Amino acid sequence: MGSDNQGQVFITNNPWNSFTSLTFPYARRVASMPVFGIGKMYESGGRTMAPLAIQNHHGLTDGYHIGHFLDIMHRHLEDPGLIDRPFTSTFA
Repeated sequence: MGSDNQGQVFITNNPWNSFTSLTFPYARRVASMPVFGIGKMYESGGRTMAPLAIQNHHGLTDGYHIGHFLDIMHRHLEDPGLIDRPFTSTFA
């Protein structure tokens, strides 16, 4: 409360490297903000892939919430037209 940074999300892109994990810097003042890191895109099985690292505060989100986010993101990547249509997630 009282921070000028409330409601922000940090996103970083590292298009030169692929990774299997990523560690982000930690600052207590902004620890509640989610952080996303996207790596180098590559081809696999005829699909374009990219690693995604997510750091979140466990006191605010659980694995369920991350799974829900990933499901919605996956559906939108498979059908970009969803951005223009009403969408209701069926994630359970």
